[in-house]
Amino acid sequence: MRFLASIQDGDLCQGTAVAVSRSEMSVVLDGFAGQPLGVVGPLDGSWVRSLADVAVVGRRISGEVVAVDLEAGRVRMTMAATENVDEGPAHPICPGVGFITYPELS
Repeated sequence: MRFLASIQDGDLCQGTAVAVSRSEMSVVLDGFAGQPLGVVGPLDGSWVRSLADVAVVGRRISGEVVAVDLEAGRVRMTMAATENVDEGPAHPICPGVGFITYPELS
């Protein structure tokens, strides 16, 4: 699995959802169409929507790699890491993390 060896934690990968169950979504990664190597777990689908809302067979997805299991031939991904749920100014150090403004505290 030379292809898997080239993937590192933190990499951004894209692919197409090919199977959806209650516990995960299987993804065929771009560049390796032989079999679904990507897996998105139930808590890794979205910050604002459930996995059932984002896991649709045939949907193109983008996710950050959180683990690579060479023995099982699987790449664990999170789509939530690539979502930008904050509509405020960009955080200078942590992209996707927003600032709290005073009106939001009251």
